[in-house]
Amino acid sequence: MKKLSLLLAGAVICAAGTAICAEVQAPAKAGAKTPALRWRANRGTLKFADGVYSINSQRYQGGMRAVVPKLPNRRFTLKAEIRGEGKFMLAVSGDFGWRYGNTTTLTSEWQPVEISYGTATGEAAISFLSMTNAATAFEVRNVEFTVAEPAVLDADDIEGKLLPALEYAGRNARKYKAQNCVWGKRWYHLMRVPVPANSKGLYYYVHIKSANGIIKDLYLLDRGQRLTKSVACSESDGKYAWVKLGPVNAAIASQNISVTFSGDSKLEAWVDKAVLSTNPALTAEQLEKAE
Repeated sequence: MKKLSLLLAGAVICAAGTAICAEVQAPAKAGAKTPALRWRANRGTLKFADGVYSINSQRYQGGMRAVVPKLPNRRFTLKAEIRGEGKFMLAVSGDFGWRYGNTTTLTSEWQPVEISYGTATGEAAISFLSMTNAATAFEVRNVEFTVAEPAVLDADDIEGKLLPALEYAGRNARKYKAQNCVWGKRWYHLMRVPVPANSKGLYYYVHIKSANGIIKDLYLLDRGQRLTKSVACSESDGKYAWVKLGPVNAAIASQNISVTFSGDSKLEAWVDKAVLSTNPALTAEQLEKAE
């Protein structure tokens, strides 16, 4: 897959080896194009010299932030190296809230960090965050912002493809073969479902039940990024019900994504199947007949 790289390691941002903008931290010069990413201090101060960003964070979640250029239906990756003191996290805010990277304990040695995100609307912002409840300082260098080429997608109708839970069990879901279902608590990946290369909106109808409370926050997750809004399961009496999640935009998703939920730590859920379709209005009768 061809990629367009915007390298921020030095004083210029480049595309395909050609300078297209002014210095990253300095104001744009007359006649120069606006930088693709312009980093700004957040809850602290920011300096840029000799290819290194120096950040003094005044408090928790202080750092630097940049708004991503309009990139509808595209996936991007940001890589960098970081060193300093305290704990650190790379994060992106976008279509359906935040995606948080791993928490890293900083030292005097440079460490690589990376995060990716897919945006349907083209609205997103990247943040380098201190996760320490005190003033800290850290440095960032070799920042590379890479945008994937547009995905090649078909435009096929999928009326209803059955996805048995045991065949598509999530990474930490518990399998119950006798009951033909999987089980999990909050944040468990109940199912790992495929994402076909389809330009039409993809809907996942999940057959789910809970016997100890209403699940108010069921959604689809892709490498830490929410791909759908939260949906509540209306039943809490141990009876299965169909819950629709979507649409999912295949242009920004991985080949497989996870069904998961959050909420009360005591909540438990069972799933026996799901149905994938491009039809947003399947009835319960149609779903039961899916093959």
